Amino acid sequence: MLHSQFRLRFALVHACITMLLTARMLTAQGVSRPSFGLDDRVRIETRQGGLITGTVLDANRERIEMRVTRGNTTVSIPLDSIRQYERGLAPNRKRAAGRGTLIGGAVGLLGVAAAVNHDRHVVGDNYTPATWLAAPTAVILTLLGAGIGALSAPVRWEPPVRVSVAPSRAIDGGMKVGLTIRF
Repeated sequence: MLHSQFRLRFALVHACITMLLTARMLTAQGVSRPSFGLDDRVRIETRQGGLITGTVLDANRERIEMRVTRGNTTVSIPLDSIRQYERGLAPNRKRAAGRGTLIGGAVGLLGVAAAVNHDRHVVGDNYTPATWLAAPTAVILTLLGAGIGALSAPVRWEPPVRVSVAPSRAIDGGMKVGLTIRF
């Protein structure tokens, strides 16, 4: 009798803790609706497997309306059909300009090296060294590379956000909750 009361109490405490942890997990998972700001650049993966990239025009509790990047068309997506989304961040123009500077500078230095090699082998009274032209060209190519890099910086994306926790079938025919975390 004492043993069965202990088992009953243990089962009740276990059930209460399980319900509390499940509720806490679902709340922490963010089952609530995603919030989008106007003019946000977003990349949405739908439950059907489609990937849509565009700019948010309007968002409410049921739908998001956005202008798609390719084709410049407007689509309306129900929030229930969104599996995950990513917000676009501002491009890192400083880093891209640095890469462009390195590429432009490397090309400019190759030009200077070729000009120095040319100047060593050409001799004459009426000769202007090619290095005089190659050195300013190297500086111009470096600055041009920085400008092109800054203008063509790629869009960065936030880590993906899962919109909901979807139930799935267990092996024994019951229901279970699947939790997926991706970084």
